[in-house]
Amino acid sequence: MECYPCLLRLAVDMGKIATADEGIRWKIQHEVLRKIIVFQKDRAPIVMGREIQSVVRRLANNPDPYRDIKREYNRKARDMIPFVDAKIAGSDNRLLTALKMITIANIIDFGAFGLNQLGDLIEFFRTKSSSDFKGAVRFEQFAQSLRKANSILYVADNCGEIILDCHFIDSFLADKKVYLSVRGTPVLNDATREDLEGIPLQENVTIMDTGDDSPGAILETSSDAFNETYEAADLVILKGQGNFEGIGAPGKEDVYSLFVAKCPVIARHVGCEINDLVLTIPG
Repeated sequence: MECYPCLLRLAVDMGKIATADEGIRWKIQHEVLRKIIVFQKDRAPIVMGREIQSVVRRLANNPDPYRDIKREYNRKARDMIPFVDAKIAGSDNRLLTALKMITIANIIDFGAFGLNQLGDLIEFFRTKSSSDFKGAVRFEQFAQSLRKANSILYVADNCGEIILDCHFIDSFLADKKVYLSVRGTPVLNDATREDLEGIPLQENVTIMDTGDDSPGAILETSSDAFNETYEAADLVILKGQGNFEGIGAPGKEDVYSLFVAKCPVIARHVGCEINDLVLTIPG
């Protein structure tokens, strides 16, 4: 029930971005309301979100409403790399600090926030960089799993964030076989293959996608290739709330979620506060 206001707000925001036609915006709201009324209470919010976004794209005849916004935030993230590198270089534990940096970048989420709510990225990074991770996993446990892993499935989340993810992979995972997965088609401001264009990735990185338009990785609706990689990888890193929600109980060891808690329901589930950095196991 708590998810319904957010889903309605998402439909309003997407409608404003997707079309300037007020009539179409009203049609979007009417159809979304009808869908929410008949949603079964046991359906995951991420599934409801996927259906709502499908309504917006169809009625607005706009397959990627956030395309220009994604490009803007990819540029902003590139501009932040010197700041991030300086933070990492000046820290006592480079891996821990780098992990915080890529988790803080998960704040770039227009599904959780309206377009005018995100605020100053640099200031958020400065504020949160000294914060400790919350959640069920200690950093040392994650670091040990990372050290022993030869193959990693790295499931990305948002635009902008993906730029720092790639920088992290290049800097800290160069000795691993990395499968970097993005969304199968545009959804919200989530990263797709287009966001990776022009990023020089090393030969140890294979780009793939979920084969799905969900705003998070759902094994039941993802491609066979994604599921096979998920099962075979020594370590799985899930970025963002959407992937945390979508995977659910991981069904295997060494699956870790990294995200900023942006939702009171998720925060209660994890045992943290809004805007906390989370390192945990999904489920």
